[in-house]
Amino acid sequence: MKALKRTAQVELLNFLSEFNLAEILKHQQLKDRIVRTFRFYYPLLLLENELSVHPQWPQKSKVEQFQLYLREAISDICQAIVLTASGFYKPAQLTLRSGLENWLRCLGLAEDQVVLTLKSVFELIELVKSIPAISDNKFAKEYFSTLRNRYALLCGFVHTSNASHMALTTVAGAYPRYLKTEAAETFSAIDEVCSRMVYLFCIIAPKTFRGLHHSHFDIVSDALPKKLKAGWTK
Repeated sequence: MKALKRTAQVELLNFLSEFNLAEILKHQQLKDRIVRTFRFYYPLLLLENELSVHPQWPQKSKVEQFQLYLREAISDICQAIVLTASGFYKPAQLTLRSGLENWLRCLGLAEDQVVLTLKSVFELIELVKSIPAISDNKFAKEYFSTLRNRYALLCGFVHTSNASHMALTTVAGAYPRYLKTEAAETFSAIDEVCSRMVYLFCIIAPKTFRGLHHSHFDIVSDALPKKLKAGWTK
């Protein structure tokens, strides 16, 4: 038994040392999907970077707190992209859920709500949906509703609601992998979260958005729906 255990340990270590996405990246559909998702993700990087240059609020502590949770939300999404590209679809959905929770905290912080002491995500959602920036803006209300619905779907992976939320992999050698349907569903979830985060960022922090260099402004603006960016030109 000890010999078998040592052999299994060596096999696992060898697998980890040789882990490589090159083979599955030969799937053009996967490459195209990664590129598409990055188009939704990249505007978040531009806005986060700009926040320290053109902060939306005069209070330094508020900006720093908002940026901290924004960075963590973006970090979670980055990890979700890498996990999805590798075929770790369930962990990607779980990580995306974490990113969405951190973004909800950002929305509360933007409106000076005491959100960091809340233990329940349900309480967080109920609080954030009632802040004026969300409830009084029809576009923000719509985008927030989309994220709330997505969060409910992501919770299915936490609670393993049914077989569709199971990974059912016990051997590490199953990865990396590309499963067309699962990859498409997970990337679509990431796209939706990223896009609505960008939309809401531009609504709650217009000063930062407007302060972008014109080339970056164009990139972010191109990612916005026409109904939202009407009148937002440089």
